Formats: sequence, C-alpha cells, structure tokens
Amino acid sequence: MVKYLASFFALSFITAGAVLSQAVIDIKMDLPSEVEAGKSFIVNINIHKGSLEEFSRFQQELPAGLTAEQVNSATADYGFENQRLRFIWLKMPPDELISISYRINVHQRLKGTFTLNGVFSYVEDNERKSIDVNSNPVKIIPSPLVAADKQIDIAEFTQQMAAEKSVTPPVVQGISCIRETPYLSISGNELMVNLLVYKKNLDRFARIEESIPAGFDVKSVVSNDAIFTFKDGIAKWVWMALPPGNGFTITYSLVPLREQTLKDLAIKGQFTYVDGGNNVSIDIVQKNVDLSKVDTASVDQMMTAINNGQAVRAQAVALPETIKPQASQVQEVTKTVPGNTGEQVRKTTEEKKTKMNIPAEVLLPVQDGIYYRVQIAAYRKLNAVGDVVGAMNLGKPVKIEYDEGLYKYTVGSFPGYADAQKYKDELVTSRRVTDAFVTAYRNGARIDVQQAMSLNGGM
Repeated sequence: MVKYLASFFALSFITAGAVLSQAVIDIKMDLPSEVEAGKSFIVNINIHKGSLEEFSRFQQELPAGLTAEQVNSATADYGFENQRLRFIWLKMPPDELISISYRINVHQRLKGTFTLNGVFSYVEDNERKSIDVNSNPVKIIPSPLVAADKQIDIAEFTQQMAAEKSVTPPVVQGISCIRETPYLSISGNELMVNLLVYKKNLDRFARIEESIPAGFDVKSVVSNDAIFTFKDGIAKWVWMALPPGNGFTITYSLVPLREQTLKDLAIKGQFTYVDGGNNVSIDIVQKNVDLSKVDTASVDQMMTAINNGQAVRAQAVALPETIKPQASQVQEVTKTVPGNTGEQVRKTTEEKKTKMNIPAEVLLPVQDGIYYRVQIAAYRKLNAVGDVVGAMNLGKPVKIEYDEGLYKYTVGSFPGYADAQKYKDELVTSRRVTDAFVTAYRNGARIDVQQAMSLNGGM
C-alpha cells in the first residue's frame, strides 16, 4: 500500500510538473547589434507559449525615425500606427513555438544607439498578465550618403525634425524643372535626356521622378550627388541637400531593351521639394531647348531665355522611327566568357574608348579592382583638357573617357569612397567646381557607386 501511494504521489508530481512546464512562457527577441542608416533589418520574436491558447498580444514602441513592416505574423492581426506595432491573437496557434518577424526601416539621417523594448500580454485564469521583452542596444552607423551636419541623433530626431519643420521659408516663386527633348546619342543606340532644375534658394530635400515607357532601361549619367534608383518603370533622383547655386542639370540615358518605336515616346515626371514644411510637386515640362552647356553660372540666363522664348531651337530634334539595343563589348565579355578575368574586361574597355579619338596621353587608363574618381565635366563633343580645366588648378591629372554618349572628364583615383568624396568636396568649396561628383569603376568599367561600395565592403 505504501509503495502504491508512493508511486501515486510520484506520478502526481510528474504530472503537475508537466502542467507547470507547459504553463511556462518564454520569449526571445533576435536582432543585429548595428545597422546602417537608410537601410533595414529583421527582428525575429520566438514565443514558447506553453499551454497558452486564448487572447495574446505583443506590442512595441519604436523610437522616432524607425518604421516597421510585417514579415511573418503567425496568424496574428498586425498593425503599425503612431510608432507602435502590435501582433494580436484572439486565439493562439496550436504549436508550442510561435515565431513572428518584422522589418525595421532606419531613417537615412539617423545616428546614435537605441533599444527595442516590447511587452507580451496574455490572459491566464481570467487574469491579465504580461512579460517584458527587452533588447540589447543597437548602434546606428551613419550613412555615407548624408553629410555630417545633416545627421540627427535618434534621441533628438523628433525635436530636430519638428524644429526644421517650424522654420517656414518664404514661398518660393518661379521654381521649375525642364526636360530637353530626348536626342539620339553619338553611338546611336540610346537616347540622352537632360533635365534643368531651377531651384533658386532651395537647399533641402528634393526629388525627381520620371515615368519611363516600357522597354527601356535607365542609366544615370550626371546625377549631381543625387541618390539614383530605377524600379518598376520609375527613375528617381533624391537629394537630402540640394546642390548650391540657383539651378543645376542632370543627365540620364534611355537604353532600349528591345527594338523600340520612338514615334509616341512620352516621359512624364515631377520635381518635388519642401516649402514651409509641406511637399510641393510640379510637373516637369519638356521643351525643345539645348541644356547640354548649362552650368551654375549660366542657369539664370538660360531660364530668362527660355521664359522669353529665345532659347527654343529653330527645328525639333529629329529621332529615327525605331531604335535597336546593342550590348557593349564589356557586357558581351562578362556574359559569354566563363570565368572572365579583369584582363579581358580591361582589354575590351580600352578598345571601346580608343575608338572615340581620345588622345592617348589623356585617355582614362583602366585599373584592376574597384576604385573611385571625381567627374568634373561631360560634353557631347571632345574638347581639349586645357579648355575644360582652365584655371581650376586641380593638382591632379585630368583624364577623358567616352561613356553613355558623352566625353567625361574625371580626376584622381581613390581606393575608397570617403577619400573620393573628400576630394570632391574640396573641388566644390575651394575651386568652385560645383558640378563635381564621385564616380565608381570596376576593372575599368563604370558601375553604380552604391554597387561599388557594396562590393568593396562598404568602402
């Protein structure tokens, strides 16, 4: 009998222990220790729910400057509003382990550190209970695309943004953006497009969005320090701070992906800027004018001539009925030769460039690997380096390359983006080369700066 009772109590203890173990709720939050401003990261929450079956909720307050997007809700009702995200279950899933995840987007101007603290609430025996879920500090690495004086500590983001918004500048009159009628490049296999932004005293955030007809790829040729993207038929240029001066130009090319009819080629775009804390969008107007030689010194005269009808060309730019794509030699080598080497790419790049009659002494040499240069000018026709540089006193040799239908003049060779950006800033501030910007190369071929930094470990 004693042995039976002992066995009974032992069994009861084991059963109670199992019940107790099922009632234990354990929550783990997984996220990185650092993130770069302007990028995003994933937060994973693992909930060991024990025997929990009824109403439960996980919520978290995000610091200003962070936004959230659902990735996996595990049947919960997800919401994000007023910096608060919520996952709500009216009835928990049957699995003992429940995993939810969401993406946090970090504002491009942020720096500093933050923590993500949340609360998991549930009902047990008709009693509401909660568990705090805390994270280790997350460090924000400042974006290399944002000037130091534009970066904001995450702890001061709300106050700083409110202060900037409260400063209401006078209403800006006469702001405009003009698109030159697209014209055929020298190569004849792409269309060139110039945009003139007449901004007057605007100096803060702005963007250009161009809706591109289907069947074209877009390459940014001259961006004037904008962040360029092309996705889903929309070409976008974004400035956290606009270039100095009353106006500036950007250039891009339309590269046909197949044979394209140009008869009804139509591009629609808008220039958006901030005025009095509000976003103002104006339509980009296409005109038959020549914007290739406009710079910061002549932008006012050009705008006066355009407004007076004096800058309109006598004849429209004639385009062929169709345009056919043609892959560059560099692209052909990269795609068709297994295990292609930098030497092969360099050879084809040199062959392409020397065909445009660039003198050997100023022809841009091809280097191995990833490197950066600073572009100071671009023209449709080949000009002598001395005529372009003049009295700039650059201190470094200027080289010429032919790319995207333009002769481009660049200076220096830098292994990292930061050094190139520093030299570019020196040209702008000390030598008044206001159109200078950083370019990137891989084995002699131009690539996007963001891509170069990614391939070069962020440098």
